[in-house]
Amino acid sequence: MGEFLYLAQFFLLRRNKMREKRKFAERSRVLLNSEVRKKIYLVFEGEKTEALYFEAIDALKTELGMNPILELIPILRSYNERGWSNPKKILERIIRNLDETKSGKYSYESFFNCILEFYDEHHKLSGGKVQKQSIWNSLVFICIQENQKKLSDIMEDLETEGIKILEKLAEKEKIINVAEHISEILQIQELTYAEGFDKICLIVDRDPLSFSEEQYDQVVQICKERQIDFYVTNPCFEFWLLLHFPDHKNLDPVKIKENSKVSSRSRYLENELKKRCGSYQKYRYDAEDIVRRVDTAVINSTAYCVDINLLKNEIGSNLGTLIHELRT
Repeated sequence: MGEFLYLAQFFLLRRNKMREKRKFAERSRVLLNSEVRKKIYLVFEGEKTEALYFEAIDALKTELGMNPILELIPILRSYNERGWSNPKKILERIIRNLDETKSGKYSYESFFNCILEFYDEHHKLSGGKVQKQSIWNSLVFICIQENQKKLSDIMEDLETEGIKILEKLAEKEKIINVAEHISEILQIQELTYAEGFDKICLIVDRDPLSFSEEQYDQVVQICKERQIDFYVTNPCFEFWLLLHFPDHKNLDPVKIKENSKVSSRSRYLENELKKRCGSYQKYRYDAEDIVRRVDTAVINSTAYCVDINLLKNEIGSNLGTLIHELRT
């Protein structure tokens, strides 16, 4: 959910349910009645660089020879999830979202994220981040102090309890009461995921500072059990971007692995991208120009590690596998 889960202190973090960014997946052609859209849900650890790249992939699907029926759908993280960098925590949240959607039973935390998202999208909050945090704090207070519940508790009567919470919130925060929109609010975090048909892809960097070896192994195992595809670039997504250029062999393997700072604003791999792209920033670069070179990246990636288990410690990326699957 776009901007919410930071639970008064981050989980006490950002909205508990991730949601679909539907605009990204809008179709530009009419499908035949016999055609069924397969959805590819993309969950990024980073929310800028990767998002720009896959938006370009989506825009150039036909040009790249990818299946035009596929819908690439980025999952927007919730309010209190936005700063997360630990893939295991992100994975656990995905699974929780799926389970809640399937059962129709939601935690207070998930519902609160939906509320924040609804206000943010339909009643633009003039107070910005400060007001969002205040609303979140009030929701937490209502849950814990007034209702004597934990944020992780399941709401027993979703609609009845939800309406009461919305009424209390409007009174506390002096904001418009949106209780009449309870059904719309509850739909915000639903993932329209068809198990066994659609695909969920978790795309992360291999950052040992926020992602231990033990956690890495756990994520590999959980993804296998839950049929979630796990894509890793070691050390970071910028290395995958650099593989789109033919001179990747000029890169220093030791410097790739360390990816140390070369200036106050950039690290080794970012700096190498700037040399090749003219300019590069995580939130602003010519993604379509890079994506048009994706065949080069897939070939170049085979010169490095592509095995999901070995990527725990070795330089490389298995994103070439995802590109191949998007073409079948």
